[in-house]
Amino acid sequence: MAFTITEIEKGLVSLIDGEQTYMGIASGLNSKLFRSVDLGSLQNDSGWIIDSEGGMESWKISGVTEENNQMIFYGPEIKGRLFNPDKLTENDLWILAMVFHLLYEKDMASYGFFSKGWFLTEDNRILIFPQRLMDFIRKGQNEKLRQECWYPFNHPDRKGRDGLSFTLAVLSYRVLSGTPPYSRREDVELPDEMRSYPVIPIEYRCAGLKKEISKMISTALSPKETPPPLSDWRTVFKIWEKETAFNSVTEEEKAETETKLKEQTARRESNIRIRTYWRKKRTMIFSVVAIIACIGALISAPLKKALEPPMTMDMDPLQLVEAYYSCFDSMDQELMSDCIHKDAGKQDITEIMNFFVITKVRQGYEGDSGIISAKEWSASGRPLPEAGVSVFGLTDLEITKLDETHFHVDYDKWHPGIAEEEAVMTENVETLHPSGYRVRDTLLLEKQKKGNWLIVKLDRTVKEL
Repeated sequence: MAFTITEIEKGLVSLIDGEQTYMGIASGLNSKLFRSVDLGSLQNDSGWIIDSEGGMESWKISGVTEENNQMIFYGPEIKGRLFNPDKLTENDLWILAMVFHLLYEKDMASYGFFSKGWFLTEDNRILIFPQRLMDFIRKGQNEKLRQECWYPFNHPDRKGRDGLSFTLAVLSYRVLSGTPPYSRREDVELPDEMRSYPVIPIEYRCAGLKKEISKMISTALSPKETPPPLSDWRTVFKIWEKETAFNSVTEEEKAETETKLKEQTARRESNIRIRTYWRKKRTMIFSVVAIIACIGALISAPLKKALEPPMTMDMDPLQLVEAYYSCFDSMDQELMSDCIHKDAGKQDITEIMNFFVITKVRQGYEGDSGIISAKEWSASGRPLPEAGVSVFGLTDLEITKLDETHFHVDYDKWHPGIAEEEAVMTENVETLHPSGYRVRDTLLLEKQKKGNWLIVKLDRTVKEL
């Protein structure tokens, strides 16, 4: 089809083909990213239009088109607007509470809240865009979008019902006070702020706010308390809808509330500064202890190593060669060091050590190493990796025994792709295909005095794939 495409708002377009008008989700992602995924599975996943009474109807994607090198997924036209936390009304919150409760009852509450995936219709219903598509867009987009549309609304440790209750509290706080409960800080990451630091009580930002409402919001945002069930939110919103959210207050009470707000703000800032200071000091102390421990380990390790038999003691030459190349997948530095003389294997051992450290650091911060083995990637058809995922390791390994001490080893070696410097500086980094090399190693093995075999010479030729 030849569409006339017009932007409605960022992330949303209108597509006109003759007399037919569609609404399109502008992915904001380069079309190359979609080569590695099944477009059919993204297109066949339905969105849902939900009303406050619990009625549901599907919103299906009619097709996919490309404009300006980005993919657009379009479906039936719906009048309304994308979710915008700065333009939410009390009525919008009431509808959201109904929809969240319905999602929980239908076991659909585990996805989290990505604001780009929610659309408020003109007739007071909510359209939730297809989940699989929006997850792909969220993960593929740059960090800035996630900072605006994902992180502020989702607690890092709360899922399902508790996660949605937390989201409702964040949105209610924002609608009532005009201020988000958490702000971007340079000294504290947002997930840590949500986990560790109580927010400024909303009653100090909103003079006269009814206690039933302020207590609900405070409980849901508390780092230590269990968020209230979604059914309780419906009860509170009924009070809000029928009687308004505020009691009348005098000027004196307003002034008193403003004074308490200033005191609470100063106290919270002081608390964050003190805890951040001691966290840094604690990190420094632990670092010093770790350095001392490492020095001790460096002194004792060679002595211990010299006294212990190598891990390869009972291996014949072929088994030792196989063990050496298995370390590129297992990242077993100790085994690799026992297979090869330190001068011959210095480059490989350093590389494995670096990748091991990188994966462990990321595992600690994000719960995922971000690395998939080249074997696993190759077995799945060598697709373009998802955003944030890298490929490392060997494929197509062939070991040829020339005689008892000489071997040829041929294999393809894969590294994470490298982005151009300009793309990195502008945060416009696309998912990159891994870099591949065809490698031939010529090995010489010698039997040592202890009785173990050792690779003492490694000659390598490399050709880019």
